Amino acid sequence: MPVTTRSAKKRAQDNTSTPKATHTVAQRQHTIAGAGADDASFSNAATSPAALFIVYGLVVLYALCYQLQKPIEPFLVDKLLNATSTDGSVSMQDSAKTYANLKSVFSFIQMIGSLIFGGVLDKWGVRVGLIINFTACATFYYILSITDTIALLYLSRIPGVAMAGEYIFSLINTRIILVYYVVE
Repeated sequence: MPVTTRSAKKRAQDNTSTPKATHTVAQRQHTIAGAGADDASFSNAATSPAALFIVYGLVVLYALCYQLQKPIEPFLVDKLLNATSTDGSVSMQDSAKTYANLKSVFSFIQMIGSLIFGGVLDKWGVRVGLIINFTACATFYYILSITDTIALLYLSRIPGVAMAGEYIFSLINTRIILVYYVVE
């Protein structure tokens, strides 16, 4: 006769006395979906491997575009400052100060945007959030590509208010994990 612990006996009694609640993936998706206009469609789409491939492809695209332009920024600031100066030479200190100001402005704009974007995601959902994010990214990179003055470089940072891709992707990943891996 095998030795069983008291807790094992109690679990066996509990399993025989009350039927165990089972939840299908679809029921968990419906429960976890939460607010947002397109969350039900998100739950249904999340079951598709193609949807996961698209989401991760967008993550890679977002990260590559953002990270590839960052090393160019200091050189762009220096070039634009030299182009606008009267004698054609700007000190390294002025260039560094302008670059630091540019980064500070962008960080402040993204801070404001992340406060706003949480409400956008709650109200309209992930799909609308992704559309807004990638539209802002395209605008940001387009203005950056035609920049020929420091003022236009600062202006290119304004669409950063809606560049909250990392928040959206973390929300999508959290929901996928909850739908498929959380045992109720």
